[in-house]
Amino acid sequence: MPSTTLTDVAIARGQNQRTAPAAPVASAELPSSFLACSGRRAPPTGLDSACDVGFLPSPPLVGHDAVVTGRIYSVGYEGMTVESLVDRLAGAKVTTLVDVRLNPISRKPGFSRRRLTEALGDAGIGYVHEKELGNPADNRDSFREGDGKAGRRRMRKLLSNGSGPALDRLVDLARDERIAVLCVEREQDRCHREVIIDMALEKNPAIEVLQIL
Repeated sequence: MPSTTLTDVAIARGQNQRTAPAAPVASAELPSSFLACSGRRAPPTGLDSACDVGFLPSPPLVGHDAVVTGRIYSVGYEGMTVESLVDRLAGAKVTTLVDVRLNPISRKPGFSRRRLTEALGDAGIGYVHEKELGNPADNRDSFREGDGKAGRRRMRKLLSNGSGPALDRLVDLARDERIAVLCVEREQDRCHREVIIDMALEKNPAIEVLQIL
């Protein structure tokens, strides 16, 4: 399956007249061994009892009775093989993986763009590389060696300016697709994708976020 862009996905979705959002995921479909709620808000009643496992309480962004209008899975491939990543995505019924690495290359077998696209395609999962959501190389030490505050501030500034359209496409796609946002770090708080997801929630607070561990 060739790589594409979020714009291509949106166009294809419009051509197929796909207007209904993806069906909610039943708890039986999501093994609690690798899914945990992000702690962004309490899980809505009846959506995912699996979220009770590993849920990190924090002040909710929307009320418990709010309607969920999208879902984003957050995943870092650190410590995974490409096979285990694909298995987790397939188990969560993800339809599109959005790669937010600045450059989709890796010394780890299977995680460069071509091989990853092929592995995902075999499982019926689409691949999108969104370079505009990538973290510049000179902004990574803050996440790796510090508390990440300086890195998050710079990432937020980037996403508020030239990378804004890419963020909008991500939010739009999350309404109708079951998507996952991919980077390297296993823990979301050590990765710039946390900023991406925070800002996506600011644009649409009714999106639910789950971490694939």
